[in-house]
Amino acid sequence: MASKRKHRTTPSRSFTEEFEQRQDELLRDPARAAEYLMHALSDGDEMDFRLALADVVRARSVTHVAKVAGIHRTTLHRMLNPANKPSFSSMVKVLKACELDLLVEKRN
Repeated sequence: MASKRKHRTTPSRSFTEEFEQRQDELLRDPARAAEYLMHALSDGDEMDFRLALADVVRARSVTHVAKVAGIHRTTLHRMLNPANKPSFSSMVKVLKACELDLLVEKRN
């Protein structure tokens, strides 16, 4: 009698944790974080950019970024919530706290 293999529909918890840990490690590097954010912004979708920024902030520690940005930690958590829409000046503060700058260039 052939045994039935159980097929996973979602990755194992250890795989997911390992992936997230590796992603956090990469996003702590300002150059990699900048590349990640630029890619998220390339389609012009604000939500993609805000979700990517949230990933960068979490990788660097919300508490640390809030302190450097001069924003209360709970306020930063609210800013990262997709249901909310943070102000432009708040997002710039968060970028600077992550050792990043917003740059505008002429299109080719």
